[in-house]
Amino acid sequence: MSKKFRKNKRVGSVISTILVVALVLGAIGGVIAFARNDTKTIGAAAFTRGALNEADGTYVKGKTSIVTEDLFECKGLKVIPGFDNTSQYQVFWYNEDEIYLGATDKLGASVKMVGSVPGAAVYARVVIYPSQTDEDGKAIKDFEIKLWEISKYKKSIKIEVARDQAELQQDLFEQVLVYNESMGDIVQVYANQNNMFFTGLDVSHLSPITVVSDPGHAILKLDCSDVAVYKLDLSDSDMSCNVYMCKSDGTLVESLRNLCGDIFYVDVSAEAENMSVSFVFEKYSDTVRLSEYLYHELL
Repeated sequence: MSKKFRKNKRVGSVISTILVVALVLGAIGGVIAFARNDTKTIGAAAFTRGALNEADGTYVKGKTSIVTEDLFECKGLKVIPGFDNTSQYQVFWYNEDEIYLGATDKLGASVKMVGSVPGAAVYARVVIYPSQTDEDGKAIKDFEIKLWEISKYKKSIKIEVARDQAELQQDLFEQVLVYNESMGDIVQVYANQNNMFFTGLDVSHLSPITVVSDPGHAILKLDCSDVAVYKLDLSDSDMSCNVYMCKSDGTLVESLRNLCGDIFYVDVSAEAENMSVSFVFEKYSDTVRLSEYLYHELL
């Protein structure tokens, strides 16, 4: 009797050990599988009825298409359509400051989007335009997407992004100038020695522009030969700024007046090699950050 008991006990111990090992191996396999899952899906819950304005990327009310309600981080974006040939989709791009960059054309069922995110795009929104025809190709009168149909239409397309967005982000604005309230100190200096900073000066917006003495202002004159876009950050500052873009002979090309309290992008890419840009600051307080974007890959 006792021998039989001891034998069963040993068998039970072996079975328990096998079960524990199996559970551990299963857990390890689950961790490995999770680690390999480097993408995440934009699900049906992210969508609502409506569309986006192609001019400025803002939401437009509507009941014939569905759109991602909020911006989502878009690095590693994959869009795999599985709908019929008369349905379409469109991707809208936004930069790191959620400023609208532009959109793709309306794309059909045969067009997959894999690894084609613009360099400056950090966020995106997707619009899906379901077919408004029936199985015979006839137009559906008064077509409308019901709220409970959003999930059905979303399932006709697969949208994924990289799980680790930070790893894929580019630092487009690498060089940064920081000015304190005295406007006399440059904390970090551009490598380009043609850039000049002057206090107690202002510029006239006449063409050709002229420099005048004004103790209440300061000028930063930048050479644009190697730069496509300047990013001017006045969001945390009480300063205001005027920007003058001019050719090498001083002829005024464009001016931006009374910029303050926000982030601005000054695009000089069209004639960068033959242009300079002057930033004129009024002395108030806080700091101003100006950085340069060398690659001009907006879209």
